[in-house]
Amino acid sequence: MSEIKYKNKTIKIYADNEYSINSSLAKRCLSYIDDEPLTLDWLASFDNNAVFYDIGSNIGGFSFLASMMHSDIKIFSFEPNFMNFYCQVKTCVKHNISNISPMNLAINNNNEYNFFKYDWLNNGSKGTFGEELKSQMIKSDYSNPFKRCISSNIGILGISLDSLVYDYGIDIPNYIKIDVDGNDLLVLEGAKKLLHEEQVKEIFVEIDDKIYTNNEIENFMKQYSYKLKKNINVGTSQKPMRMVLYARD
Repeated sequence: MSEIKYKNKTIKIYADNEYSINSSLAKRCLSYIDDEPLTLDWLASFDNNAVFYDIGSNIGGFSFLASMMHSDIKIFSFEPNFMNFYCQVKTCVKHNISNISPMNLAINNNNEYNFFKYDWLNNGSKGTFGEELKSQMIKSDYSNPFKRCISSNIGILGISLDSLVYDYGIDIPNYIKIDVDGNDLLVLEGAKKLLHEEQVKEIFVEIDDKIYTNNEIENFMKQYSYKLKKNINVGTSQKPMRMVLYARD
């Protein structure tokens, strides 16, 4: 059974059986607790009545954990992979979870129709929207569609955070988590107006230094009133990966 647990609470994750590999989904559920305890600490630190953007939410693990931790939180969970999105929607319906809004969108630096390229076709898998950073992503130590050459391309809408907030009126977030397996800078570039909002308190972003070899994300964030609060290695010595926490200064 695929479950996400936090203290005395448990959420069973539901999936589409046709795309479900039980061991893979169960491993993904366990990874939230086993692999990223510092991310859990960050989620637990949120203020009451916070608005949380979970960008690149996969099966929604961190969204579900944040919901378990904070009864009054409002969560927008962005996931372009249709299988993972289905997991989130079905799980929310089965558990009557109303404070999470799953959205089947690719958060991007601009608004465009493009293809989402799948790293693998099963629940809990990853992928990449578009090909803007293809040449950099090929150099990554981690798997991605440009290395595996998976050919399944599914059209989807890419949209910027600025457009979602200022054109469509969704709530300004207090906390943002960005983990989109390589396109992380594109997400930030699409939030140039939003990042000036004082309501945005903290941003937790994944950085693959084999993709961003010249501190592109750090240099981008220097334009804004944030300080680097934590720099956490979540990879290995052979496969480096960092989660960097920015807090409003």
